[in-house]
Amino acid sequence: MIEKEKAVMDWIGKNFYVNYIKIEDYPLFPAGKRIIDKNGDEMIVYYDLMYDRVDWTFPQK
Repeated sequence: MIEKEKAVMDWIGKNFYVNYIKIEDYPLFPAGKRIIDKNGDEMIVYYDLMYDRVDWTFPQK
């Protein structure tokens, strides 16, 4: 599972300025990470085991 977490962190690094977001573990999803920006908005980035890729979702408000 370490390679899946590395893939998630690599995706986050390519798509965000990591100095401007907060990253928390989110264990409900495989290799899940909760990203929170300066406005308090959040998204979940995780490894989709079925499609073998990094995927993401926004929590419903």
